[in-house]
Amino acid sequence: MGRQLAIALLGLLPLAAVAQAEPPHTIEDELGTPLPAGGRVAPSPPRANAASLPGLVPSAERDAVSDLGLVRLDDGTFAFADPGARFTAVVRADGSVMFADRWRRPSPKNRARGRVGGLPAEGARALNPFVGIRVAGPLEWALAATRQDPYAAAKAGFLLRTEDFRRSLAIGFVKARLGSQLRALPRELLELWSDRKRSAALRRKLIFQRWDECEEAVGDEPAVSSASADVDAA
Repeated sequence: MGRQLAIALLGLLPLAAVAQAEPPHTIEDELGTPLPAGGRVAPSPPRANAASLPGLVPSAERDAVSDLGLVRLDDGTFAFADPGARFTAVVRADGSVMFADRWRRPSPKNRARGRVGGLPAEGARALNPFVGIRVAGPLEWALAATRQDPYAAAKAGFLLRTEDFRRSLAIGFVKARLGSQLRALPRELLELWSDRKRSAALRRKLIFQRWDECEEAVGDEPAVSSASADVDAA
């Protein structure tokens, strides 16, 4: 028995030698490259465009959206439904607002529908479900008697509550627009100056004119600067 155990131990000696000869495992083996100066590995930077991906909202903006009762839509706008069922609103990406009263559908194409909470251009009529026609009701009577939107105060309150949020949208919208224009500006100026069909004096005039247009764009106030913010009582 002792002789067999000794033979087995002798057979394991080469394996032990190989195991001891293997170099120690280091982090460089996993990285496949030498460590940087100082021996530290920096974590990978966050994706710069993560906040701009569709459907993603920065945490601060997400909290504001939730607190204000807004719902972010796929097109980048924010929808609001008044808890009292008096009106609905859509906050656009530039911070402007379009209102729609409960008996009407939003119509961004029809700008004549009661700007700044005024009376819609055509008579408001509620739909009677029993006879299938539009008839006047208490709300329509109030509109006819006062010629004022009875929900104007509620809409103004919504504008006031969302002012800071809409201002942040407007600032971001203007910055994005200016960035796009500035990126395209060198190419536009080069095309203007390369057009040999025009005289040098005319080309210089057009270049300075294009520069003035850029300054005018910078001077434009955001859409949220006015409390009305392009209001349509649709």
